[in-house]
Amino acid sequence: MTIHYDFVVPRPVMTAHAGSSLVVHLAWATRGFEPILALCTDGSLAAALRATARELACHVVAVGNTADEVHVLVRYPATVCVSELTHLLKAATSEAWNRRRRGIRLDWHPGYWAKTCDVDRLSALAEYVRALSPVLDEVQAAAG
Repeated sequence: MTIHYDFVVPRPVMTAHAGSSLVVHLAWATRGFEPILALCTDGSLAAALRATARELACHVVAVGNTADEVHVLVRYPATVCVSELTHLLKAATSEAWNRRRRGIRLDWHPGYWAKTCDVDRLSALAEYVRALSPVLDEVQAAAG
């Protein structure tokens, strides 16, 4: 199991005329629900998620995974389409995995699950995502 947790209370994104604070909980599975993500404890998937989100002016609030699925909380501006965000996150993570790990290919199951989040309940949801993969939580704590 793998976890990366970077909880930041989202501040409203200010534009010229309005502010918004949009957060989405995304989840997707490995193709065929293969339990290969248990092998990922080095943080490379979370790093790919964060880097891709930053390119889109988004912020990853929390990341967690089980052996066959990934959960991500993302704060995003109103100008970002959730389906495009998800597509790019899935592409970046499979590319990062396949570049680093020879012999075990990561492909994602088509589609994803998404639900917008009430920012007042974000702390509890981030705890849930973090609890999906406590092994990497210990790795991160030891790394400092």
